[in-house]
Amino acid sequence: MISQNILPVAALASAAMAACPLSIQITGATNHVAQVALTNTADEAITVFKGNTVLLDHATKDLQVADASGKTLPFEGSYVKYRRIGIAPEMFQTIQPGETVTKEVNTATTYRLAGVESAHVSALQGFHYVTGNTAPTSLKDTEFCEATSNSVKIIPDQSKVAAEHLSARAEPAFNSRVQKRSVKFSSCSTSQTSTLTTAVNDAISMSSKASTAAGSAAYYFTTWFKSTSVASKVQGIYNSVTGVQTTSPTISCTDTYRGCTDGSALLYTVPSANVVVPCPSNGFYSFPELADNCADDDYDKGGSILHEFTHLYGTDDYAYGQTAAKQLSAAQAAANADTYEIYAGSVRLGGCSS
Repeated sequence: MISQNILPVAALASAAMAACPLSIQITGATNHVAQVALTNTADEAITVFKGNTVLLDHATKDLQVADASGKTLPFEGSYVKYRRIGIAPEMFQTIQPGETVTKEVNTATTYRLAGVESAHVSALQGFHYVTGNTAPTSLKDTEFCEATSNSVKIIPDQSKVAAEHLSARAEPAFNSRVQKRSVKFSSCSTSQTSTLTTAVNDAISMSSKASTAAGSAAYYFTTWFKSTSVASKVQGIYNSVTGVQTTSPTISCTDTYRGCTDGSALLYTVPSANVVVPCPSNGFYSFPELADNCADDDYDKGGSILHEFTHLYGTDDYAYGQTAAKQLSAAQAAANADTYEIYAGSVRLGGCSS
């Protein structure tokens, strides 16, 4: 299995960002299904981007689960990449002052709970939001904050946890008489394979050049990663993407894990399965191969694949876009997939500070 380098929550708690107008609490649990309450603690309405939060029913990292000894269990869900501009209003939810929205989150979907008699669950959520009732169309128009919750004990129902795990939707084994160490394409048309091959090659090339640049903190390295103290970690992840062929991930052109069905996801990655899925009909294939400027607009194909590949080597989705990325601490930036994409673009374009 590919090694994971997820930083512990405690190491990520020092980010300088706006005080959060949203609080999150685990109010209870039925077996391994947690009840999560999100409350607007501000005096005005707050409109929240639902991506990568409990407000959207994707198998994302909404909760953290630790076993009875306190050891954090490996996350085995998906990392989903959402559109940054032209966002549909349905991707936002308005919460009125004092209002509480409650959602149920099945921890068995994203954590392997078979054989786990009891565990503790907590939440760490990053919110992109605006004040008021009107949904923006771009993430760069939002503010960003984090909220953490209490911890609640859960008793997993062993008769259900295996069937409810994301792996129950597993990608079929790649069929080939010749198995070689390379990126594999599953259920892709000739056109899709050609497009994705080009994007993979661009992601590898960009990562190689970004790793070299990171070694000398060139091209606004500290604008995006904050400190040269994380340069070694950053170079390690870029080097892993440069060598991605040796770990033989699969890029699937079918929505095996049902992450594309509501139309909001562009791509997603399931690191525990070593699989990347560009959603067939949600916009990825209409992106340019490579962006031609530093504008904080939507993604390109090469950068998107680079972003997804970094998830295979331990990155998370703490923040999307340049505005939110600049609010992260050095530790968070070094674990944030979008920051890797932004900096690789900065290197390719000769330096982007905004």
